[in-house]
Amino acid sequence: MSYPVISGNNLNNSAKEFNQAIQYIMQNDIAVFKSLISNAVPKYHPISTFKMDCDITIIKPKNSPLISIRFTITEQKSDSPSTRPSKYHETVNYNFEEGLGKNIPLASLFKPDSNYKAILDRFMKNKLDMLKIKGLSEIAKEQVLLDEPQFNLRQTGLLLTYDEGAIGPQEVFVPYNALAHIISNASPIEVCVTRPKECEQER
Repeated sequence: MSYPVISGNNLNNSAKEFNQAIQYIMQNDIAVFKSLISNAVPKYHPISTFKMDCDITIIKPKNSPLISIRFTITEQKSDSPSTRPSKYHETVNYNFEEGLGKNIPLASLFKPDSNYKAILDRFMKNKLDMLKIKGLSEIAKEQVLLDEPQFNLRQTGLLLTYDEGAIGPQEVFVPYNALAHIISNASPIEVCVTRPKECEQER
């Protein structure tokens, strides 16, 4: 199974740490899946499958690259071949600014005490209301919003992915201009909010 890495000679610490973070996600998810099927699956019925896809976006606020990756993991366990495969996501958002290379936590994008999760959740709640899913109760909607969403950086906004709840993964795009009042001045995406023409996207 292949996965995105930074290759080349004399990689700097940021590149090495990025590769280690990606490798950890791959190895950990595969190990967890193997553990589950080895404990629960009859060996004579080996149809368990594990699939991982990813999409990659690179944006450059002030020419300082930010790499955003979303892994989509689909599992089908052989003890339940008639059920739908389970699907979940993992994300990596990495800041390659010289001397600052690190994964970007969602909270670091926003001002302290901004109650950013409630604001982001409102966009997902509005989408669920618009979908009008039959039988979807208010309690079920709250379950979707239970945990902090996975997120990916885009040139003009955040892509949020909510994996919790009985209705399966849901995603919503939140434009930066709707979040401008809570984005921190120290945020790596601050330029994308205040001076969007200086925020380039490669893919």
